[in-house]
Amino acid sequence: MIVTIIKPYWKWKKGQEPDLTEELAYKLIESGYAVISGDQTRRDYIPKPKQETEPQKIEVNNFYLPPGYDGEDYDRPSFFDRLKSLIWQR
Repeated sequence: MIVTIIKPYWKWKKGQEPDLTEELAYKLIESGYAVISGDQTRRDYIPKPKQETEPQKIEVNNFYLPPGYDGEDYDRPSFFDRLKSLIWQR
């Protein structure tokens, strides 16, 4: 618990904001040496810097080449042409 020291106590001076255990903090508050601080964020926590908001360009090169493909364009019938020829064969 983070408290604000009002009167000097032990190693703390007036105006300091130590992060104490709840027991010690309540003891100091009851005895009038401290009050609860309005800012209770952890002092040992350092937030990570934010990532770039601009999306990264991703290039994916995953394509399938049929066996025996030599890299040249060749005429292969479309799926529907092959299906039509299978139907008319019967």
